[in-house]
Amino acid sequence: MRTSPRRPGRRTAGDAAPQLADQALHITSAVQLIGYRHVIGTLWAVDDGSARTIAVTFYSRLLSDSGSLDTTISASALQAAVVDVRDSMPGVPSHWAGHVHVGH
Repeated sequence: MRTSPRRPGRRTAGDAAPQLADQALHITSAVQLIGYRHVIGTLWAVDDGSARTIAVTFYSRLLSDSGSLDTTISASALQAAVVDVRDSMPGVPSHWAGHVHVGH
């Protein structure tokens, strides 16, 4: 795996095997293969502020009324979080378009 030139040490789903960039197997699907039902990743290094906003919104949407996390809505929670960031900066897809959910 290679690290991001802008942020040494950070890895993305798209960095796992650049020669397989058009293949479905990357770090996020590999994590799913070892047993995690839902995995969130990015296809490229994203802006820290946007990633933080997406993460906070994502987890707040997963919280149920009882205070537990409802992981069955992971995909829709990520979509809503990404749409929020996209709506605030539609001309900068590099900040929001790289987020992916792998799971069922």
